[in-house]
Amino acid sequence: MPRNSLYTGKVFHKRHAPFEHAFTYRVFTLLIDLDDLPSLSKRMKFFSYNKFNLFSLHDKDHGPRDGSPLRPWIEAAAKAKDIDLEGGKIYMLVFPRILGYVFNPLTVYFCYNKGGKLKAVLHQVKNTFGEQHGYLLPAEKDTAVYKQECKKVFHVSPFIHMDCEYKFRFLEPEEKLDFAIHQFQPAGKILTATWEGERTDLSDKILLKTFITHPLLTLKIIGGIHWEALKLWIKGAKYIRKPEPPAEDMS
Repeated sequence: MPRNSLYTGKVFHKRHAPFEHAFTYRVFTLLIDLDDLPSLSKRMKFFSYNKFNLFSLHDKDHGPRDGSPLRPWIEAAAKAKDIDLEGGKIYMLVFPRILGYVFNPLTVYFCYNKGGKLKAVLHQVKNTFGEQHGYLLPAEKDTAVYKQECKKVFHVSPFIHMDCEYKFRFLEPEEKLDFAIHQFQPAGKILTATWEGERTDLSDKILLKTFITHPLLTLKIIGGIHWEALKLWIKGAKYIRKPEPPAEDMS
């Protein structure tokens, strides 16, 4: 089973068509049991739940984004898809707010049953237009690796058409974080994205050290998205007008 953790590592993206374009950024991310958020906030100096701090997590940044707790929202979505979590643990893989600011291109929720078996994974995607959509998929294991796939229904990149499929490949987050997304168009693979990291215990000492070694992560993520988009445009990537978002916030 996972534990409350901080992962330091890197995000890698590679565009395969109609030309190649790749980049890598150093990042860190938190993995937190949703039920532990209040107690972590009370015992840690540099982390808060729904309050300002050096690092913080706010319910209003995620899920229905109305400030309500995330667990009931996820459990209701799972129940609607006939997935019984039995009140098991839900771990959130997330970029935290840093000094009050955050942007999460992808937040991943690992949903377990009471017996500790991974039952479902929710991939919640945000775009730079302030929209978001969740892909809730049952967890099916192939040896040590989990593989999932779904049709793309939510606009993310202004340079990739909607006629795509996602293929997710990942391990359960333990000592290492190993997560990959492969995006396919009818003509073949168009994008590979990987998210890797090494685990450390979540503590005030580690948070302070990470703040120093990974300064201004939120600005780095937002700036990196727009900088890489500019380079794609210069290379000749065709701009695609944003369609209307899906009527439902989850599929």
